[in-house]
Amino acid sequence: MSKRRETAIEVMDAFKAWDIDRIIAYRAENCTQQVVPKSLDRPAMDNAAFRQYFGGIMPLFKNFTPTTHQLIEDEKANTVVIWCSSTADTVIGPYGNEYVLLLHFNETGDKVEKIVEYVDTEYSKSFFGRLRTYLEEQKVQAPLPKYERGL
Repeated sequence: MSKRRETAIEVMDAFKAWDIDRIIAYRAENCTQQVVPKSLDRPAMDNAAFRQYFGGIMPLFKNFTPTTHQLIEDEKANTVVIWCSSTADTVIGPYGNEYVLLLHFNETGDKVEKIVEYVDTEYSKSFFGRLRTYLEEQKVQAPLPKYERGL
C-alpha cells in the first residue's frame, strides 16, 4: 500500500476518533481546506482557522461515524479522492451528510497539503441553518457556517 493511501486511511480514522489533534496531525503546516461548491461561499481555512472552526463545532456532534464508500488514488497527480458519508447525533436530531474529499499530498505522501471538500449543498444549508437557529435561541455561540436559516 502506498504511503499516500495509508495517510488517506489515517485521515478517515482521525475523524472516526473525533479528536481534533489527530485530525490536524496528518496536515502539512501549509495545508488549506476549502469547502465547495463555491455557492456556499465558505472561505479556505489554514490549519489554525480549521482548528478553531472544527474544534468549536465538534462538541455539538455525538457518535460521529464516518463511512468510506470509495477511495481512489491518483499516483501521477499525487492525490486521493474519498467518497464518504457520516452520521451523528446532535441537539436538533440526527445528522447525516455526504462528502467527496480531494486530498493533495506532499512529495512523500505522509502529509496533506490541500483538501477540497465537496458537501451535499442542500443538506448542509438546511441542517446548519436549523442548528444555528437552535443555538441562537439557546444563546450558545459556535463557529457555524453562515448559511441561511434553512431552505
